[in-house]
Amino acid sequence: MGPVYNTACFAPIGIFFGFLLVGLLFFYFFKNKRKPNIDSQEHPDQGAMEQLKMRLARGEITTDEYQQIKEAITKSP
Repeated sequence: MGPVYNTACFAPIGIFFGFLLVGLLFFYFFKNKRKPNIDSQEHPDQGAMEQLKMRLARGEITTDEYQQIKEAITKSP
């Protein structure tokens, strides 16, 4: 029993870990592709409204300005 026999017994383990690594890589890449992008598909103006609310909370704009900008955002196509 030479050195070939000693390395050949580990071949199935190496093949198993190779397939496991490839499977994990596919899972990682396809898992990220399946997430729906809610901001761009359902509510395109949602990001603008969040920024508007934050500006009001920080005191950068008044409530009157908030209402005017909010109407402009919701009326835009």
